[in-house]
Amino acid sequence: MPERALRLEWPIAIVLLGAALRLVVLVVSVAHQAGYGDIQRDFAIVSGGMPYRDQSVEYPPVTVGMLEVIHAVAHSRHAFGVAVVLALGAIEAGLCVLMWRAFGRVVGLAFIVLDTPLYYLAVTRVDVLSVALAALALALILGRRPVSAGAAWAVAVGAKLWPLPLGLLAVAVPGRSRWRALAGAAAAGAVIGGGWLAVDGIDGVRQVLTLRGAQGWQIESLVGSIIHVVGAGPDFFQAGSERIGRVPTGLGVALIGLGGLAAAAVCIEAGRRRLFGTGWVTAVMFLLATSILLSPQFMLWAVPGAALAVREKRPALVVAFAAVLSLTLLETRAFTAIIRGDALGQALLLTRNAAIVATLLIGLRSLAQGPRANTA
Repeated sequence: MPERALRLEWPIAIVLLGAALRLVVLVVSVAHQAGYGDIQRDFAIVSGGMPYRDQSVEYPPVTVGMLEVIHAVAHSRHAFGVAVVLALGAIEAGLCVLMWRAFGRVVGLAFIVLDTPLYYLAVTRVDVLSVALAALALALILGRRPVSAGAAWAVAVGAKLWPLPLGLLAVAVPGRSRWRALAGAAAAGAVIGGGWLAVDGIDGVRQVLTLRGAQGWQIESLVGSIIHVVGAGPDFFQAGSERIGRVPTGLGVALIGLGGLAAAAVCIEAGRRRLFGTGWVTAVMFLLATSILLSPQFMLWAVPGAALAVREKRPALVVAFAAVLSLTLLETRAFTAIIRGDALGQALLLTRNAAIVATLLIGLRSLAQGPRANTA
């Protein structure tokens, strides 16, 4: 077969295979959505009275608003679950198109490949909304639409707090555009944050920052996994997660702040060097490493950055993060064994967490090396 034909056919093959796998997972997820605890939790949020007032909520207002809209047109538990899966599937499909059109074929293909292993989490967990909004914000800022970029970034933070440091990647744009992006972010943030505080008060923010007042280390987190292995106390179920031990008062929020500051510093340096993907992945690894909660779907946060890192010629970083994704997939399949304390399950979890630290260190080293040829 001629070399030119091969160059034309392999991207098509990746797209078709990725689409086929997604369709299968989507059909299975629609059929079995009643078994997904997160969807049950989402339904409880919108059907159990006023969020933040009648019950504690772990999501910021944009995500809650999306769930409220879905519930408005799908009232029953089953209809709501189906609608959530389909809505998240549509968001992920739009994200695939965005990555391709905004950043090029190589990035688009890399995103399809990297997002496939945990796709079943993308369509059953709400995190893909914030991921898509964060990617849109970066595409807009690089496309010289700073006001829209700032607004998109603010909405992303309103969906989940983790994209907050990514806004500092905007240091790459000229001064005037940077100020326009800030103006767009301030306007959107004032509407979202002001409305949230006006309706629910500061307690709504507290609920999100403290993960509904959780007291223990989630056993999948870096610290929690070690405590679980050494057996320092019984594990218990709280705020939707299996936990162990007790987090000292204020430490959870302090760790979030520490991870956020480290991620912000990374994004500033990455923006200056125009290593947006490398900075994105490294920043997310900082956030994950310092969190008392480390749910498997959080790995989706870094997928667009890893796809961009392919174009930035950072193979070590991409391979390390791909290992994190693969180990997370295996870890979710072995979660019952992990809870029981089985040696193989715990070894798998510790290996996954070690891969997160390794990815973080590789990312820091990649930033220190600076940009390579043809990465703009």
